[in-house]
Amino acid sequence: MKREFRILCMILFALLVTTRGDAQTVYRPYELGGIVARSFVENDFAALDGLAIKLRTEKSRNPSGLWNLSVFYAGLSTAMLEGRDENSGAQWNAIEEKMNQWVATRPLSPVAPIALAAAQRQHAWALRGSGFANTVTRKGWEDFARYLAVARNTLEANRKISGDDPQWYVEMLKVALAQGWEKDQYMALYDEAVSKEPLYYETYFAAVERLLPMWGGDIEQIQAFAADAVKRTASTDGQGMYARIYWVVAGRMGTKAFFAKPHQQTIWPQMKAGFDDVVKRYPVDWNRNAYAKFACQAGEVDLFISLVRQFDREPTETALPPGYLQACKDNAAAVRSGNPLR
Repeated sequence: MKREFRILCMILFALLVTTRGDAQTVYRPYELGGIVARSFVENDFAALDGLAIKLRTEKSRNPSGLWNLSVFYAGLSTAMLEGRDENSGAQWNAIEEKMNQWVATRPLSPVAPIALAAAQRQHAWALRGSGFANTVTRKGWEDFARYLAVARNTLEANRKISGDDPQWYVEMLKVALAQGWEKDQYMALYDEAVSKEPLYYETYFAAVERLLPMWGGDIEQIQAFAADAVKRTASTDGQGMYARIYWVVAGRMGTKAFFAKPHQQTIWPQMKAGFDDVVKRYPVDWNRNAYAKFACQAGEVDLFISLVRQFDREPTETALPPGYLQACKDNAAAVRSGNPLR
């Protein structure tokens, strides 16, 4: 009885935070992650399934524009790995045992196989180790390949149940990347994913990884990928996907490497136009903070100052590292005085 009551409370709460104007569920910061974490700790798999299906059906977004469904899965991953020792086989076994319990008790759950595969994939990376390829032992490679195969099998065996959830494709893309799929095969999976659901950002964020130089790609391929993503999402995001994809890539490659000449002349104008659309549609500090950071790095002093003046509060360290905002302010003042900082 208590179990059913908790589920009813969550449903009622979700309805209370849904705005009437656009049928979008709006959660306060960290609220959704907290709901997911509590349900996971309590083994309330029915509540997790119900919430995920609701978020996927309504395609609601948080104030920064991300799908609440992607926030759900991020929260689930955090809860799943909370307090985990990467090298503890017993802890990994406990995690997977819990995921298997979810699958067994709710065999029609579309979420459980995705969560299980995510755990198996991350276990594979833990067995491999985080070092460069030449530091991985033979056993490390064997265990890595074995667990990736298990994760892939979990996804493929449950495709009919989970395939309508766009996160299924995100997880499959991550497995495919780790398994070293050929580019044509990998991009065919990506095309299938975005043809089925073109507005789920996480698909693009996962797929662009394959085009990074570390995986054999290059800047030109990333630009072509971003341009295609903009076309697929223009009806709802305008040029916004330029900003969101380049934001992810800059984080993976490092801003200096990504904006190096001769590509800077095309990348920054595209990213700037993208951020204009992002902050127009989702005018929250998180997006403005990121825009301001990139404007500072691009030397756009007037734009940087204009964005800083729009901040509702001081940026978090996640958005702008300690001292970064002040350094940008100092440089902007120096540029305006005719003595730019070196």
